[in-house]
Amino acid sequence: MGDAQTIEKKAGVHVDIERREEGRFRCLDSMRGIAALLVVFHHCYKAFDNTGVGVFWWIDHTPLRLLVSGRPSVILFFVLSGFVLAISFERTVSYFGFVIRRFFRIYLPFAFSIFLSYWLFLLIPAAEIPSYGAWFNNNLPHGEISLPLLYHHLLMIGDIDSVRLNNVVWSLIYELRISLVFPLLMVIIYRLHAYAAISVALVGCLVVDAFLWLLGYRAESLFYSYSPLTAALLTAHFSTFFVFGCVIARHRRSIIKMVEESSGSVKFIVLGLATAVLLPAGKWLADLPLGLLASVYIVLALGSGKRIRAALESKPLELLGRISFSLYLLHVPFFQLAVRIWPGHPMPVVLVPIIVPALSLAVAMIAYRAIEAPSNRLGRRFAALFERKAQLALA
Repeated sequence: MGDAQTIEKKAGVHVDIERREEGRFRCLDSMRGIAALLVVFHHCYKAFDNTGVGVFWWIDHTPLRLLVSGRPSVILFFVLSGFVLAISFERTVSYFGFVIRRFFRIYLPFAFSIFLSYWLFLLIPAAEIPSYGAWFNNNLPHGEISLPLLYHHLLMIGDIDSVRLNNVVWSLIYELRISLVFPLLMVIIYRLHAYAAISVALVGCLVVDAFLWLLGYRAESLFYSYSPLTAALLTAHFSTFFVFGCVIARHRRSIIKMVEESSGSVKFIVLGLATAVLLPAGKWLADLPLGLLASVYIVLALGSGKRIRAALESKPLELLGRISFSLYLLHVPFFQLAVRIWPGHPMPVVLVPIIVPALSLAVAMIAYRAIEAPSNRLGRRFAALFERKAQLALA
C-alpha cells in the first residue's frame, strides 16, 4: 500500500511539473511583476530629497526598505531572464530565430520608450525641481534635446549619455547584448555539472569585478560603460546572473522535486535567512550576493506549496507579471511628465507615491496591448518564417 502511494505521489509530482512548464511558470512571471513594481516604488522614494535622514530615516532601517530597493529587483530580472531564455532556447530550432525573437521582445519596446521620452522632453522643458531629490534631477537630459542625442540612445551604446532620456534602459542594453551570446553560454553550461557551472560563474564574476574595481568601479556604480573594455567587463559581470538562471532551468525538475519534498519549516527558514541578508545590507551589498539571493527566491517559488503558488498565480499578480516589462520601461518618462503637468506645477512630492504607481500601471496596461504584445507576435512570426526557410534550405 505504501509503495503504491509513493508511486502515485511521484507520478503526481511529475504531472504537476509538466503542467507548470506548459503554464510558462506563472509564479515566476508574478515575481517579475512584483519586482517591476518595487522598482517604481524605489524611484518614487528617490524623488524625496531627504531619504535616509529626516522624517524618512526609519525606512532605511526597517523591513520597509525592501519596498524601496531597486537594485535587487534588477538583478532578479537578470536571473529570471537566464531561466526563461534557457527554456525558450530548448524549444528553438535555430540561433537566428532565437535572436529575432529577442530583438523584437526587447528592442522595439525600448525604441518606443526612447522616442516617447524624446518627444515628452521636447514638449515639456526638463528643468530641475528644487523640492525633488538628487536622483530625480540628475536623471535628466542635461543640455539640448537633439536628434544626435536620440540616435545615441537608439544605438544602445551603454554610456551615461545613452540613458539620459530614460535611465532604466541601462539594464536593457545588457539584456540585449547577453541575449546575443546566450546560446553559447547555454551550450557550455548544459555540458557542465551544476556545481561546476556555478563555480565557473562565481570565479569569473570575481575576476571581472576585480578588474572593474581597479578601473575605479564600485558596487554602487556598476551601470554605465566608458570604454569598449568596461563595456565588455560589465557585460561579463551581468552575464553571471543569466548563468544562475540557466543552471536553475537546466536542473529545474530535480530542483522542484527537492524543494517540494522539503518541509514547510525548512523553506520558511531559508526564505527568512535570505530576506534577513537583504534588510541590513544597505549599499554595501554587491551584485553577486544579490544574484545568489535572487536564485534562492526563484528556487523557492518553483517548489512553493499550493497556497503560495495560488497567491503567486492569482489574476492580479498574473496581470502584473504580464505588463511588468512595460511598467519597468515606461514609468520614468511618465513620472517626469506627471510631475511637470500637475496643476500648479510641480506635483507636491508627497503625492508621488500615490499618483506615480497608479499612473504607471495604467500606462503599462495600455502599452502592453498597443506595443509590447504586437511586438512579441511580430517577433514570433518573423522567427517562424526564418526557421521554415532554414529547414527548407537544409532539406
